Amino acid sequence: MRIAIVVSNYSLGGAEAHALKLAKYFKNEKNFEVEYWVFSYGDGVTKLICEENNIPTRELTEFRSFKKFPKSIRDIGHYVKFVRQFKPNVVMSFNVLPNIWNGVISNFSGVKLSIWSQQSEINYSFQKPLERFALKKIGCFLSNAHHASDKLKRILPVNRSERDFHVVHNGIPNQIPKELPEYWSKRLKKEHFDFVVTMVANLTITKDHKTLIKAWKHVVDENLNRNPLLVLAGRKGEKTEEVKNLIASLNIENNVVLLGGVSDIPGLNMNSDLGVLSSRAEGLPNSIMEQMAVGLPIVGTSNDGIKEVVGREMEKYLSPAGDSRDLADKIILFMKDEKLRLSKGMQSQERIKRFFSLDKMNENTLKVIESYL
Repeated sequence: MRIAIVVSNYSLGGAEAHALKLAKYFKNEKNFEVEYWVFSYGDGVTKLICEENNIPTRELTEFRSFKKFPKSIRDIGHYVKFVRQFKPNVVMSFNVLPNIWNGVISNFSGVKLSIWSQQSEINYSFQKPLERFALKKIGCFLSNAHHASDKLKRILPVNRSERDFHVVHNGIPNQIPKELPEYWSKRLKKEHFDFVVTMVANLTITKDHKTLIKAWKHVVDENLNRNPLLVLAGRKGEKTEEVKNLIASLNIENNVVLLGGVSDIPGLNMNSDLGVLSSRAEGLPNSIMEQMAVGLPIVGTSNDGIKEVVGREMEKYLSPAGDSRDLADKIILFMKDEKLRLSKGMQSQERIKRFFSLDKMNENTLKVIESYL
């Protein structure tokens, strides 16, 4: 079988991480021919990962019009020709732009199955005629969360059968640190700080670092005879300066560290005491799943994506959006009660093993594909 994985660019976010896991599985375990395609270059991170795993890559950047939605028959013809060069049985696309393109050409490219992979809560209106055409012609819709799939059904401006919608949860691989514990102890100054709370999220508008930082001010001011550290790990984005300025204005610089992008997420999480995700909306967030996989309990925003990950028993440790005082209280609860922290951490770890294993994700995705071929 030949499978093309198509994403927006070579940057590494949740959708791209999901796509790479599937690409490795199809190539290494199923011996399929796999290629990884992008519409623009980005920062090149996933290209390096593909090279390390001997996964061929192709860039569509030679066609300037491919950086936007298709506008002409000529644009569509170029992409059809490009796809036919590889002759894939399946094209699995991620992100809105690749999804639209692959829906538009699905009837003309010789592809047996085009999959619209939805990895986040979608907020798009699909007003253009070609977009509606793409929605009618795409083979099926595959979401990583039930709430995201339900919303997709509600907002689509075309009628599709219930059978065309599928849900396969993200899968988390074994968390293997790259660095020794001594590296993280030194970097996090653990001889000085005795409780480490970590949020892994890029500094972008979709995340709510503001509420977390305000909550952290309450935590620091509580003076619990502890010296806590808030770790913010993630690439710089449009909110970087705002985050830095807020930390400075609240005079909590000594208890917050911005690490930037981190390659050793398992090592960081294993040297943390509590995971947190403050976010306006989520599909199915990998960041807290990875924290749960190493035994961290989770606090954060009570939105559909986070609730679907942590499960009903842990929902009571989530806070209403924008409520910094309540979020602070949840953090303080785990700081005060080590027994609670350990027990809920074990519960989180078991939930990941049961519902979000990498093997389940791979096998269930393949089942969806095979049901159409």
